[in-house]
Amino acid sequence: MLLALANAAIFASMAVIDKRLIDRYVPSLPSYYVWIGFSVLIYGIVFMAIDGIPDTDHLGHTIVAGLSGLSWGLALAMMFLGYKLQEVSRASAMVFTFPVFVALFAVVFMGESLVPLQWVAITVVIAGGVLISMTGPATSKAKLTKIIPVLLCASLLIATGHLTAKYALEEVSVPLVTSLHFLGVAAVLLFFWRRDTVSNLRRAMSHKEALILMLVAEGVLAPAALLAQIFATKLGPVSLVATITGTHPIFVVFYTAVLSMSGLRIMNESLNRNTLAVKAASVAMIIGGVASLGLLAEGTIG
Repeated sequence: MLLALANAAIFASMAVIDKRLIDRYVPSLPSYYVWIGFSVLIYGIVFMAIDGIPDTDHLGHTIVAGLSGLSWGLALAMMFLGYKLQEVSRASAMVFTFPVFVALFAVVFMGESLVPLQWVAITVVIAGGVLISMTGPATSKAKLTKIIPVLLCASLLIATGHLTAKYALEEVSVPLVTSLHFLGVAAVLLFFWRRDTVSNLRRAMSHKEALILMLVAEGVLAPAALLAQIFATKLGPVSLVATITGTHPIFVVFYTAVLSMSGLRIMNESLNRNTLAVKAASVAMIIGGVASLGLLAEGTIG
């Protein structure tokens, strides 16, 4: 499951870069959506060329793979809105409660049952999310309270993306699922095209730091993270993969804490002792609950 862990670490670094770009260089979210949409559209075409046009032998699974990409596209749009309005460590912690939804979907749609300890784990995850949303400056709390429904919806969509990708991979190749994932994300994000999109992006790219970050995030990290995720989903149980990728908030808290230190100040997150303690406790509750949920699920399946 090293691939799933790599996905969590890479995705966390992308979250930090996204926050930096949105706050400093691309304040227009629709313009940022379009930049990512064009980037992943290119990858979608490349992976489609590698695998070829899909045939109709597994049409149902192919359609589901496309739905997985659409789910991720909607989730990313909501997640970036959370990054714009809130500290990235808090927003990420809320979004990456998605393994709870994976477990609940398994109960509703797959006929699985949850043992009492799994319900306890779900309660712990929810408590961790509430704790991290109820701490911090008053303005921060007010913003997070408003954005919580959006972040939870993003979490729900990520869970949907994981489950639909797992189903598609039963009959469809990794390159094709990867291609349809990218194309689905592009279809959602390119919808946000506005008249001033090109001028906004040109202005952002005139800054050397912004250009480098945009190219690294979408040119290197995005395909690496997605391939790690899809191969992990292909090779392992979806509940365990979701559990490990759900450790993403740990990396975000670590990255943002380091980058917010006085010697760097690349990020602007609160580093006072109480805030860090609450963030650490909240993330520990979320990760601990998610890990317990996944491990208990594996034990039940086994």
